[in-house]
Amino acid sequence: MRWADDGQEIFYVAPDHTLMGVPFQATAAAPALSLPAPLFKVHLASGRNVLGRKPQYAVARDGRFLLNTAVESTASPVVVAVNWTKKLPR
Repeated sequence: MRWADDGQEIFYVAPDHTLMGVPFQATAAAPALSLPAPLFKVHLASGRNVLGRKPQYAVARDGRFLLNTAVESTASPVVVAVNWTKKLPR
């Protein structure tokens, strides 16, 4: 769960991987929460390469989001050539 910079909205990721926003207003009598609103679907990174149980998203001061998303493609293999100078013409 993350707060907006102005403290007037709470963000969280629902079990269906939707980022949700809940408007919040602090009043003298009691805090007022509105119904959660779906913002957009996320595919956050998880697994061994993610550090701890920290949230994989942050809310910037201007209201934009920084998301650590998972990449669905496979990486190309890396080819390492050793002794390549021996193949050069002399």
